[in-house]
Amino acid sequence: MNMRDTFKCYFKSRGFTLLEVITTIVIMTMAMIPVMHLVPLILQTRAKVEIRTNCLFLAQGKMEEVKDAVLSYYDKDGGYSEGATSFPAPYSEYVYQVSDNSDPWLRTVRVRVWHSDTPQYIVTLDSETAKRPKGN
Repeated sequence: MNMRDTFKCYFKSRGFTLLEVITTIVIMTMAMIPVMHLVPLILQTRAKVEIRTNCLFLAQGKMEEVKDAVLSYYDKDGGYSEGATSFPAPYSEYVYQVSDNSDPWLRTVRVRVWHSDTPQYIVTLDSETAKRPKGN
């Protein structure tokens, strides 16, 4: 084998053939199709989790706000309630509702928060407050 044959043999075995490249592209495309079907599902799940998380944080904040108001209404008939009301910006797409059970001894305050576009994801928090007898 002379130098020219060695040179040809070296460069011939160094690259990929067109058939190998096309086969690799086809295999990679077939492997990516199931992954691409998961992308919309992942994005939907992320949006649901974000809505639920925001609802939970807003409900916790609203519960802290209304605890004092409920205690001031404790001895009044009818209890404390707020109808469906939107939060201020930037959470104006979220709605809350506050109510209590008007029990004279053990009040159960309920805060419900939901997203106006997806009302099926309602977060409900309950808190109970007992009336204590006044000490001497």
